[in-house]
Amino acid sequence: QLKQVIAAYISHLSFDNSHPFTRRLRQDFLFSGAWSVRLNNSGYHRNHYHSEGWISGSYYVSVPKAVQRSGNGWIKFGQAELGRLFSMDPDYCIKPEAGSVALFPSMMWHGTEPFDDQEYRVTVAFDVVPVEE
Repeated sequence: QLKQVIAAYISHLSFDNSHPFTRRLRQDFLFSGAWSVRLNNSGYHRNHYHSEGWISGSYYVSVPKAVQRSGNGWIKFGQAELGRLFSMDPDYCIKPEAGSVALFPSMMWHGTEPFDDQEYRVTVAFDVVPVEE
């Protein structure tokens, strides 16, 4: 089912040879990595990007009640880690929901906001790469 969700995401993209993300557009893809993340008690994932992936994703296995409060434990995009002198706000945030998937270009800076809860926020994260012709 996850492959179908990724394929649907890809089907909505348009090829553009001048764009670093969409110039790699292919319908066929492979999983290049997957891992789990378990956070609670002010846990967060530092802002980063995936240089080896094409499309990255987060499948939310479980989320604590704290995510119902605005921003707590949410995934954020576009906030680069460039040092204190170059502080910036995220461009976009998504509230995680158990059973949902967030997909995004691997080259996007992303991370999570901390949250205070004893319950765990459990995520299966992954990268896919296009099958080159």
